[in-house]
Amino acid sequence: MRIAITGAAGLIGCAAQKALMQAGGHELTLLYRNTLPDTDTPAQWIKGDLTDVAVCDALVQGQEVIMHLAHEGTPLMRGKDLVADAVVNLLPSLQLLQAIEKNGCCPHIIYISSGGAVYGTTFDHHPSREDDPCTPSLIYGIQKLTIEHYLRAAADKGILRATVLRVSNAYGALLPPLRMQGLIGTSVSRATMGLPLRLFGNPENIRDYVHVADVAQALVLALKHAHPFDIFNIGSGKKTSVIEILGLIRKISGSDLPIQSEELPENQTLPDCCLLDVSKAEQKLGWHARLRLEEGIRAMFSNRNNYKQ
Repeated sequence: MRIAITGAAGLIGCAAQKALMQAGGHELTLLYRNTLPDTDTPAQWIKGDLTDVAVCDALVQGQEVIMHLAHEGTPLMRGKDLVADAVVNLLPSLQLLQAIEKNGCCPHIIYISSGGAVYGTTFDHHPSREDDPCTPSLIYGIQKLTIEHYLRAAADKGILRATVLRVSNAYGALLPPLRMQGLIGTSVSRATMGLPLRLFGNPENIRDYVHVADVAQALVLALKHAHPFDIFNIGSGKKTSVIEILGLIRKISGSDLPIQSEELPENQTLPDCCLLDVSKAEQKLGWHARLRLEEGIRAMFSNRNNYKQ
């Protein structure tokens, strides 16, 4: 199967490459923006950005599947300049869709959306289902949901078929210790350096953590999903508080690291609960998260070279 991946050098992109190579039988075209990743994946690598029409045209040519993983920013991006935010994130996806329509290849798009940001606040802390109302308040979630709608409209017109994976809090690689997003990745980095663990917002906030290797398996299983347009939650379905995560990292590191509370920037707020109902993915894709949280975090301590800037 001919498969193109945008954002191929990112956390999920690297895991997707590995899972696809293990599955075998795929011919990969991988899009990256900056430095060519240090990888032995046999593939055609394209350097460029989806805002470039020529890059989009080259990427979609002859592809049966496009895994669209590229996205700039995080749930806490400020959104002060709405136009700039749209240029960085909405425009590339629209350029990609236009290239697909022009090419006439009608590929299967597998899009990584957000399982936390698109639903917004769930006041009663119930697990969000795919058919729940989506009321995102953060720009990140608004953009992700907007792209979902564009994909739905394109699928309705027969331009493509699309499978949307709303991924909860993915983890699995060490992240820069000063980064404000990625609680597990940044905290494990800080623990390996003997630095205090940072805490933003309410320590009792609930999150649904899923290892990136499990996300990659969801991508592989989604290859066979033949529905014109569908949405699946991808998460553990288990709630874990922020303070529980920090406690687990202290336990695994074997160090009684201090926890320092810090203010969120620019009066930003974080949802108090992000928890997914993953029963649809289990029933229709045959997917469920396999790696337990403690096991996944221990693996990060063991493999400290698995580091993403």
